[in-house]
Amino acid sequence: MSDDFYKPSNTMDSSMGSGAFELISEKVEAISIPNVSSPSREIIEVETNVETIPKSRISEEKMGRVINRMAILKAVFGTLIGKDRVAKISKYVIDLLLLFIKSSTYNNNISLDIDRYSKLFSNNNILSIVQNPKLAMRIIVSKSSKLFLEKGTLVSSQLSFYRQIMRCGYTPFRLHHWYHKFLDTLHAAQKSKDLHSQSVVWYKEWWNEDTLSDFIDLYYGIMDELMLLHKLRLWSNKRMYSWVSKHEALSWYYDIILGLKKNWEKLQSIKQKEFELKIQYQVRQRALELSSKLNESSTSSSYIDGSASLVKQNIIESFKQSNLDLEQEMVAKLQSYQHDKRIIKFDLIRLFFDFLADSTDVFGMKTPPGTYAALSLCSGVLGFSKLWVQAEEDLKK
Repeated sequence: MSDDFYKPSNTMDSSMGSGAFELISEKVEAISIPNVSSPSREIIEVETNVETIPKSRISEEKMGRVINRMAILKAVFGTLIGKDRVAKISKYVIDLLLLFIKSSTYNNNISLDIDRYSKLFSNNNILSIVQNPKLAMRIIVSKSSKLFLEKGTLVSSQLSFYRQIMRCGYTPFRLHHWYHKFLDTLHAAQKSKDLHSQSVVWYKEWWNEDTLSDFIDLYYGIMDELMLLHKLRLWSNKRMYSWVSKHEALSWYYDIILGLKKNWEKLQSIKQKEFELKIQYQVRQRALELSSKLNESSTSSSYIDGSASLVKQNIIESFKQSNLDLEQEMVAKLQSYQHDKRIIKFDLIRLFFDFLADSTDVFGMKTPPGTYAALSLCSGVLGFSKLWVQAEEDLKK
């Protein structure tokens, strides 16, 4: 399961065409600033206005931003997947710190006769501490490193166990889903008259990507929960442990690959919709230009047939108003597409880091120490960022 339980500020990227922004740029350029001839006076007025803002108001604005961030964090942490992301980041930060401490010079020189010096300093011998401040600091750091190695290793393993506990328990529901899917397909096939029609029903229901996704999900869930039972010491067969550990990594690997494929297809689909919307926008703009020309021609010929010209003008004005409403709707859709693209990109990059991390387990690759932890940390940060953006968008609504 690609480290997920389920499957923003709306920033427009440079991939968008210029057509979607022409209206915005025209509106911005159309804004007139009065009294441009006296800029110095305006600057003085602005400065005085800023100075007269009460400090309490500024502090309230800052507090509002802090509260807003706390509300987003609360919303993220209020979900099961949010707790998992926080635990994942914490675990791999601790793992990297443990690795750093193990490779530090203080830890390498820990074999120095620290116990003897510790006894000397523990007798409240202030003179010894004053005379040897570097040695005293070295002993403090070494003892702190030892303590962190002991406690950090325990915390890291407990965080891993905590994440596994949150993932467990879904296998019975997955099996229930498969059972009912089998019964529904069987009943649908029995309604068919001939063998060919029955085989078509089974093929359509079972030979598809959704079935593959459900199978991989079940496959990973069983292996993951078997590993949890091993941690709980409910079974201890070494050969079985080796087999389950291998298939847990494989099932997660398959799920990551399928997740990358699905998200890539989603991204291409959104890009296609965005492109079609831009084309539609440009067509509407062209129609608006033509209507403006017709309006000008009808105005110039109004002395011939005034009533007909008035009707034409009303139709054109109505078209302009409807075009403006549609334009606003298109801009909202473009912003929605940009938000969806941003979320999918978070998922794609996160899954890519998971893919690299799990590849080290699947293929038994020899990598520098900390590689797996660093890749998993990047994945966790991206997953948390995605949840943060989604929670921020939900709170805005």
